[in-house]
Amino acid sequence: MGEKLLHAGTPEAVDKLVQDMLKTSPSPQVVTYLLQMVAYCGTGTSARQLLQKGAEINYGVIDSVHLDQKCISVLQALIDSGLDVNTPLKYQGDLLAIAIRYNKVDAVRLLLKSGARPRENEGSDGNTTLGDAAVRGSPDITVYRC
Repeated sequence: MGEKLLHAGTPEAVDKLVQDMLKTSPSPQVVTYLLQMVAYCGTGTSARQLLQKGAEINYGVIDSVHLDQKCISVLQALIDSGLDVNTPLKYQGDLLAIAIRYNKVDAVRLLLKSGARPRENEGSDGNTTLGDAAVRGSPDITVYRC
C-alpha cells in the first residue's frame, strides 16, 4: 500500500489512491498510516479527509511532512487539525528548523503565522534558528523574520 502511494507520482494521483483505499473502510491504524504517506506526497484534500476519518497526527506523520510549495496545503490541513508546530522531530529540530534549512519560505511564513517559535538558544550545531538561515544563505527568510 505505501509503495503504491510513494510511487503514485503526483499529489493528485496520491489523492486518487487514498480515495480508493477509503472505500474499503480501513482501520484507524491504516488511516493514520495513509496520512503519513499523504504528508509526504499528497494534498490538503486527502489530509483533511483522513483526519476526518480519525487519523492521528503522530510523530510518523510530523516527520513525513514535506515542505515544498505543492505540499503547503497538507501542512495547513495538519495545522488546522491541531498540529503543534513546535513539536520536536526525531533528528532535525522542528518543522521551522527544517523549513529554514531548506529555504522553504512559504512554509516558514505559514509556520510563523501558526505560532512556531524560532529556537532562541543554540542547537546541537551551535546555531540559533535565525543563525541557521543566515549561515545557509537564506536571505528571504532572514529578511522576512527581521
